[in-house]
Amino acid sequence: MMTVFTKLRLGVCILTLALNLRAELAWEARELRLTAAPGQSVVTGEYRYKNTGRTAVAITSVAPSCSCAQVEPAAVTVPPGSTGTLRLTYTIGGKTGQQTAKIAVQTSDAPEQPTALTLAVFIQEAVALQPRLVYWTRGGEAAEKSIEIVAAEPQRWQVVAVSCADPAFRVALAPPGAAGHPRVLVQPLNLRQPAQAAIRVELQAEGRRETQLAYAAIK
Repeated sequence: MMTVFTKLRLGVCILTLALNLRAELAWEARELRLTAAPGQSVVTGEYRYKNTGRTAVAITSVAPSCSCAQVEPAAVTVPPGSTGTLRLTYTIGGKTGQQTAKIAVQTSDAPEQPTALTLAVFIQEAVALQPRLVYWTRGGEAAEKSIEIVAAEPQRWQVVAVSCADPAFRVALAPPGAAGHPRVLVQPLNLRQPAQAAIRVELQAEGRRETQLAYAAIK
C-alpha cells in the first residue's frame, strides 16, 4: 500500500515534471517607444520574445487597439528555446504629439490571459508655439509675455505675420537676433475686464504656408 509520504513525493515529482515541461513566452520589453520626425508617414519597431519553456508556444492572435497600428505576424509557432519578433508599423496620418495604443497578444501558454503590449509614439510638429496660452489676472500687472516659435528645422521657416483680432491685446514679433527661438510678444492694454483672444502666427517654408494659433486671456 502506498504511504502518505510516498503519495506526497509522487505528487511533488509530477508537479516538478509539469513545471519543467511548461511552455512560456518571455518578452524582452512589453513597451515600445518611438519618435516620428515632421513629415514622416510611418514609424516601425519590434517587440522581441523568447520561448523559455520546453514545449512550443503558439501566438494565436495579435489585436492592436488602433487601426493605425499593424503587427506581423498575426500568428506563429515558436519552438522551445527560440526567439522571434513582432514587427510593428504605425501610420501617422496627420496626427501630432503623444499617441498611444495597446496590443493584445493571445498565446497557447496562457490562452485566458492575453499579453498586453503598449506603444507610445511621439510625433513631432513641424512648427509649434510654446506656450499655447498666456494669461493675466484682473487687477494685476500688465507685463509683457512671450510665446516661442519652435521649428524642427528653423532654417526653413520664416515668420510672415503675427496678429490678434481683439484690441484688448497688443502683439508683435520680437526683434531679430534675440537669443533662442523667434518670439511673439503679447501684452494686455489693461486688466480691468476679462478677455480672451486667439493669436495668429503666419509662417512660410519653401512656398508652404502654415497658420499656428496661440491664446491670450485675462481672468
